[in-house]
Amino acid sequence: MYKKDLISKELQKVAQAIDKILGLKQEGKIEEAHDLIQQTFSEELELKNVNFDTVSVKDFESLLKQKQYSDKHLDYIAQLLFESAHPFREADTGITNRLHLVLEVYNLLETEHHVQLLENISKRDMIDNFLNNNQYE
Repeated sequence: MYKKDLISKELQKVAQAIDKILGLKQEGKIEEAHDLIQQTFSEELELKNVNFDTVSVKDFESLLKQKQYSDKHLDYIAQLLFESAHPFREADTGITNRLHLVLEVYNLLETEHHVQLLENISKRDMIDNFLNNNQYE
């Protein structure tokens, strides 16, 4: 019971951080939002030493499996990675890698956890369009 409560508390902190990130982005405070994303990865998800701009998809997948994240954790990781890349800019080379990581997390959610969310499908379509056409709609 204690472990379940601890995990629920961790997930609640990440969800609150995502809400705050989205609010900061709506206010045009992109840099502050990106700082909070990095802080959340470090403090709440224990992914502080990961360079999302350069880590390979295979190494990232191995790391996620090693940490045995729940489907909720993986969904929050995908949301944070997506927000760290959004709005997509062609000149930012790290965005492409982060978007490939988002797609990998979605694949893990679907294949390992059998979770498929409509919001994630929509985001996958946006990412595919950007990666395949180098444009963002």
